[in-house]
Amino acid sequence: MVTREDSVKVWPRTKGGRPLFKTTNEAILYAQLTWDDERAIHELDFYHDKLREKIKELRENEQPDLEKLMRIATQAQLFRECIEEVGRIMVEPFPPPLDI
Repeated sequence: MVTREDSVKVWPRTKGGRPLFKTTNEAILYAQLTWDDERAIHELDFYHDKLREKIKELRENEQPDLEKLMRIATQAQLFRECIEEVGRIMVEPFPPPLDI
């Protein structure tokens, strides 16, 4: 059986180790896999901050690379969505078990 930890270990990452998300659904799934892992939550915050710093640096250029800026902004947005989903999971009460 595949565990949540196994899923996180094989999650696609950049060469630098940052988790890769292509869609909002992937970001939300990652949040559902890692919401109770404090190290993973700090990692999400760290990489979100790094992406925001890159955006700020690119915007300060006289002739920013708009395509690169858009790719990084999209990744930052997906990280924000992942972080928000972690927060939502942590504050919402667990649903009652299904009666089958």
